[in-house]
Amino acid sequence: MRTAVLSAQFTLITYSACFRIAGLQNINGFRKKKYFMENEYIWVQHFNHIPMKKLLSSLPINLDLGLLLIRLMIGILMACYGYQKLTHFDQTAEFFNEVNFLGMTGKVPLALTIFAEFFCSLLLLIGLLSRLSLIPLLICMGYIVVVMDKMEIYKAGDNGVEFGHAFVYFVIYLALFFTGPGKYSLDAAMLKK
Repeated sequence: MRTAVLSAQFTLITYSACFRIAGLQNINGFRKKKYFMENEYIWVQHFNHIPMKKLLSSLPINLDLGLLLIRLMIGILMACYGYQKLTHFDQTAEFFNEVNFLGMTGKVPLALTIFAEFFCSLLLLIGLLSRLSLIPLLICMGYIVVVMDKMEIYKAGDNGVEFGHAFVYFVIYLALFFTGPGKYSLDAAMLKK
């Protein structure tokens, strides 16, 4: 009998820890084995049912956190591309002599690309003037997809189909343009004031 009571108390403590982690109600108040055993199914059912319901739901769990993570990742990645072009300006300008952007070649399209890839990515990263900073990025990636890659959105690769990086960036930027930066951004902080 004593072993059964200790086992039930240990189970109670284990479930209690799980409920605290999941953010559900704490069940430390259930001290007696009989009362706990009667309610065990209800609590376990509640614990298992709620997260599964959220996982299967089409509603976002935390949309703003998701947008922040996307902004951070895409901003850092693109800013690295822009920083590389900025630090190796002269070497990259030789490649841009072959690029014809609205009749301009050489250093002017390179400067516009650096502005989009580095400075606009930093603005997107912190969430300041997000939609305005996405416009140059969309133009830059759209130009690469249409003109440089000649609309080759995907191609056969080692692991099957591979999508062009510029196309993937373009789609992500377009999605961010429609959703906005989310509440974890300087845009949202400035609008609150």
